[in-house]
Amino acid sequence: ARLARLAHLARLAHLARLACRFARFARLAHIACLVLLVLPILPILPVLPCRFARFACLAHVARLAVLPILPILLILPVLPMLFCFACLVHVAHLAHVAHLAHVTHLAHVAHLAVLHVLPILPVLPVLLRNS
Repeated sequence: ARLARLAHLARLAHLARLACRFARFARLAHIACLVLLVLPILPILPVLPCRFARFACLAHVARLAVLPILPILLILPVLPMLFCFACLVHVAHLAHVAHLAHVTHLAHVAHLAVLHVLPILPVLPVLLRNS
Protein backbone atom coordinates (compact mmCIF):
# COMPACT_ATOMS: atom_id res chain seq x y z
CA ALA A 1 0.00 0.00 0.00
CA ARG A 2 2.87 2.36 0.84
CA LEU A 3 4.56 1.63 -2.49
CA ALA A 4 1.27 2.28 -4.33
CA ARG A 5 0.90 5.62 -2.51
CA LEU A 6 4.46 6.61 -3.42
CA ALA A 7 3.85 5.66 -7.08
CA HIS A 8 0.64 7.71 -7.05
CA LEU A 9 2.44 10.72 -5.54
CA ALA A 10 5.24 10.40 -8.10
CA ARG A 11 2.64 10.37 -10.91
CA LEU A 12 0.93 13.46 -9.45
CA ALA A 13 4.29 15.26 -9.20
CA HIS A 14 5.00 14.39 -12.85
CA LEU A 15 1.59 15.75 -13.91
CA ALA A 16 2.20 18.94 -11.89
CA ARG A 17 5.56 19.44 -13.66
CA LEU A 18 3.85 18.96 -17.05
CA ALA A 19 1.16 21.50 -16.13
CA CYS A 20 3.86 24.03 -15.10
CA ARG A 21 5.67 23.50 -18.42
CA PHE A 22 2.45 24.07 -20.35
CA ALA A 23 1.70 27.21 -18.33
CA ARG A 24 5.18 28.61 -19.10
CA PHE A 25 4.74 27.86 -22.80
CA ALA A 26 1.28 29.46 -22.78
CA ARG A 27 2.70 32.68 -21.30
CA LEU A 28 5.44 32.75 -23.94
CA ALA A 29 2.90 32.10 -26.72
CA HIS A 30 0.75 34.94 -25.40
CA ILE A 31 3.72 37.36 -25.34
CA ALA A 32 4.80 36.29 -28.84
CA CYS A 33 1.24 36.82 -30.12
CA LEU A 34 1.16 40.33 -28.64
CA VAL A 35 4.51 41.17 -30.23
CA LEU A 36 3.32 39.91 -33.63
CA LEU A 37 0.20 42.07 -33.33
CA VAL A 38 2.10 45.22 -32.40
CA LEU A 39 4.81 44.98 -35.07
CA PRO A 40 2.52 45.62 -38.09
CA ILE A 41 1.08 48.81 -36.58
CA LEU A 42 4.41 50.29 -35.48
CA PRO A 43 4.74 52.42 -38.66
CA ILE A 44 1.45 54.25 -38.01
CA LEU A 45 2.11 54.97 -34.32
CA PRO A 46 4.06 58.22 -34.94
CA VAL A 47 1.17 59.52 -37.06
CA LEU A 48 -1.29 59.20 -34.18
CA PRO A 49 -1.67 62.53 -32.37
CA CYS A 50 -0.88 61.65 -28.76
CA ARG A 51 0.29 58.92 -26.43
CA PHE A 52 -3.23 58.08 -25.32
CA ALA A 53 -4.35 57.54 -28.93
CA ARG A 54 -1.37 55.25 -29.53
CA PHE A 55 -2.13 53.26 -26.40
CA ALA A 56 -5.84 53.03 -27.29
CA CYS A 57 -4.95 51.77 -30.77
CA LEU A 58 -2.62 49.10 -29.36
CA ALA A 59 -5.13 48.04 -26.72
CA HIS A 60 -7.94 47.81 -29.28
CA VAL A 61 -5.89 45.71 -31.71
CA ALA A 62 -4.64 43.45 -28.91
CA ARG A 63 -8.13 42.93 -27.47
CA LEU A 64 -9.79 42.19 -30.80
CA ALA A 65 -7.06 39.99 -32.23
CA VAL A 66 -5.61 38.13 -29.23
CA LEU A 67 -8.80 36.96 -27.55
CA PRO A 68 -10.15 34.81 -30.40
CA ILE A 69 -6.68 33.45 -31.34
CA LEU A 70 -5.35 32.78 -27.84
CA PRO A 71 -7.22 29.51 -27.14
CA ILE A 72 -5.97 28.04 -30.43
CA LEU A 73 -2.37 29.08 -29.70
CA LEU A 74 -2.49 27.66 -26.21
CA ILE A 75 -3.83 24.26 -27.25
CA LEU A 76 -1.14 23.58 -29.89
CA PRO A 77 1.56 22.34 -27.48
CA VAL A 78 -0.79 19.88 -25.77
CA LEU A 79 -2.24 18.23 -28.89
CA PRO A 80 0.25 15.30 -28.91
CA MET A 81 -0.49 14.51 -25.26
CA LEU A 82 -4.25 14.95 -24.98
CA PHE A 83 -4.73 11.69 -23.10
CA CYS A 84 -2.86 12.70 -19.94
CA PHE A 85 -4.87 14.17 -17.09
CA ALA A 86 -2.92 17.45 -16.93
CA CYS A 87 -3.64 18.04 -20.62
CA LEU A 88 -7.35 17.41 -20.14
CA VAL A 89 -7.37 19.97 -17.31
CA HIS A 90 -5.51 22.37 -19.60
CA VAL A 91 -8.04 21.81 -22.40
CA ALA A 92 -10.89 22.47 -19.97
CA HIS A 93 -9.18 25.73 -19.00
CA LEU A 94 -8.84 26.64 -22.69
CA ALA A 95 -12.52 25.98 -23.24
CA HIS A 96 -13.21 28.41 -20.40
CA VAL A 97 -10.85 31.00 -21.98
CA ALA A 98 -12.55 30.52 -25.35
CA HIS A 99 -15.93 31.05 -23.70
CA LEU A 100 -14.65 34.27 -22.09
CA ALA A 101 -13.30 35.41 -25.48
CA HIS A 102 -16.69 34.70 -27.05
CA VAL A 103 -18.47 36.66 -24.30
CA THR A 104 -16.01 39.55 -24.76
CA HIS A 105 -16.62 39.48 -28.52
CA LEU A 106 -20.39 39.55 -27.99
CA ALA A 107 -19.98 42.46 -25.57
CA HIS A 108 -17.92 44.30 -28.20
CA VAL A 109 -20.59 43.67 -30.86
CA ALA A 110 -23.29 44.90 -28.49
CA HIS A 111 -21.20 47.98 -27.70
CA LEU A 112 -20.82 48.74 -31.43
CA ALA A 113 -24.54 48.23 -31.98
CA VAL A 114 -25.46 50.64 -29.19
CA LEU A 115 -22.95 53.27 -30.33
CA HIS A 116 -23.40 53.08 -34.11
CA VAL A 117 -26.71 51.43 -34.96
CA LEU A 118 -29.17 52.74 -32.37
CA PRO A 119 -28.52 56.43 -33.11
CA ILE A 120 -29.42 56.01 -36.80
CA LEU A 121 -32.53 53.86 -36.29
CA PRO A 122 -34.93 56.86 -36.30
CA VAL A 123 -33.60 58.10 -39.67
CA LEU A 124 -33.18 54.66 -41.24
CA PRO A 125 -36.59 54.63 -43.01
CA VAL A 126 -35.80 58.02 -44.57
CA LEU A 127 -32.38 56.82 -45.72
CA LEU A 128 -33.89 53.66 -47.23
CA ARG A 129 -36.60 55.64 -49.04
CA ASN A 130 -34.04 58.03 -50.55
CA SER A 131 -31.76 55.27 -51.83
